[in-house]
Amino acid sequence: MARSGLGLWAVGAAVFLLALGVRELRPHTQPAALLGPRPDSLEYVAGAQAIVQDGRYFLQVGPDAVRPRYPPGFSLLLAPALAVGVPPPALWRVTAFYGAALAVLVGVVAAGVVRHLRPGHPGTQAAALALAGGLWAVTPAAVAVGRAVLSDEPATLFWLLTLVLALRAVRAPTVGIGAACGVVWALTLAIRPVVAVPAGLVLAPLGFALLRDRAGAARRTLLAAAGGAAAVVAGVIALLLHSGLPAWPWDGYQFWLPERHGVPGGVWSLDYALRGDPHVPRLVDGAPIGSLEFVARAALGLPGLATYDSAGPFWPTAGLVLLALALGHGATRRKLAGPVRGLAWGLALWVVFQVGLYGGYFFCSARFLLPLLALFAVAFGAGAAVIGSRSRVALVAVGLVALGASGATAYQVHQFESLRPRRVFEVPSAVVVESWLARSDAERAGMRVPFDPVHAQALGLLPPRRLEAIREWGELPDTVHVRRLRRRAN
Repeated sequence: MARSGLGLWAVGAAVFLLALGVRELRPHTQPAALLGPRPDSLEYVAGAQAIVQDGRYFLQVGPDAVRPRYPPGFSLLLAPALAVGVPPPALWRVTAFYGAALAVLVGVVAAGVVRHLRPGHPGTQAAALALAGGLWAVTPAAVAVGRAVLSDEPATLFWLLTLVLALRAVRAPTVGIGAACGVVWALTLAIRPVVAVPAGLVLAPLGFALLRDRAGAARRTLLAAAGGAAAVVAGVIALLLHSGLPAWPWDGYQFWLPERHGVPGGVWSLDYALRGDPHVPRLVDGAPIGSLEFVARAALGLPGLATYDSAGPFWPTAGLVLLALALGHGATRRKLAGPVRGLAWGLALWVVFQVGLYGGYFFCSARFLLPLLALFAVAFGAGAAVIGSRSRVALVAVGLVALGASGATAYQVHQFESLRPRRVFEVPSAVVVESWLARSDAERAGMRVPFDPVHAQALGLLPPRRLEAIREWGELPDTVHVRRLRRRAN
């Protein structure tokens, strides 16, 4: 048993290194110092700099300190790295670390499914870990965001970890597991509320299972989960209030995009589902497609989408088929008892919700579907491992499917050089910013600011203590944040 445990640890370590290596080697389309894609990465890093330098959460748009577009959770995760000296252009490696940890967790969950369905088969568990984790390590949509300062993989990691901890709490309720589950869920909420809130569909059956258990340990576990979540929520609210922001909502979409978030049908509509948004179209063979078709293609691995919007060729569909075949076996199906059955219904409702939400959303991106794709990777690894363990013929067949899926997916990652060209921005230099700061107010009033203030803030070049003496900024450059603020003023 000890040897099998060491084997699982070795497979997990290999998956972690593979995921980290792929994200390290994946070609960049632009220098890391540009902090793209914008405005996402730029605001995450600028918010983290504000937290480190001033203890508040804001964007420095010229003389105005305004609320960021995104919740503060991911900036809070980045802040310790900045505090210990990680340069802003290297912060994408923090994201890559979370992505590699997510690859391992996806594999561990697949191994756990196998352990539940076929106990006493450690080799099958190791195979599931390698298949699911290795597949996630090279999934193009995940690798694309793992080479940028984006919150999608960290949010997916915490969401999946919440589910694992909740399952553990049901089977072996303890105060520590409950508190950890609450903390991790609240961190997900602070990073991406749109990931954390729908998780209630999955967590509810597990919570009800604890409520039905009249043992004191189960009740204490629930209270600990609530307490852990409340502690993180209180910390986030304290940061927002200290920053002069309201306690809710945690994001600033309404502030920055009132034409979308303040208008019925601006964010979600059936028209987007069927035809897409003409302002941000997604094309297949030169023709626009609806958001629902985009979700179907991205989530099932169907062809036609750009590399960075692809899960990989057909493996999500193969994963669902493999898991269905594995569960079609009567003895295997009977193992879905107790809270696991309720969990299966919760997961089904959650999948429907995800498809409905992003199937009508105005903006299409495969990175929004990472939680869904993570479960499909679990299905692939667990289904393939269970079926392959039944006979040599099944093992060969499943091995060929797994080899083809992982090979084709890895090849797609190799094609990242063909990413669409992106606009190149000028990186503020310390010399230029320092020269501007050293000028008098009268000199600055008669000139144009020679850098993007938010970009300079993100690079740590505009600490608040240096700006206290600035009374005149002059003409601001034509950046996305400046344009938005001018539009609000008019």
